Amino acid sequence: MSGVSVFAHRCLQRIADIRWKHHVSNAEVRHHVFSLSDNSVGFSILNHGLRWLGHALRMS
Repeated sequence: MSGVSVFAHRCLQRIADIRWKHHVSNAEVRHHVFSLSDNSVGFSILNHGLRWLGHALRMS
C-alpha cells in the first residue's frame, strides 16, 4: 500500500469511528463509509468531484 492509500484509509476509519483493535478489513471500512465496497478512495473522490461539477454547470 502506498503512503497516500494508508493515510486515506486511516481517515476513513476515523470517519467511521473504527478503531485498530476492531480488526476490520479495508474493504469493510470502504463499505461502511461509502456503502459501495468495490470503489477505491480515489474513484469515490473523482465521482464526488464530477457530481459537484455537474451541479455547478447546471447552475450557470
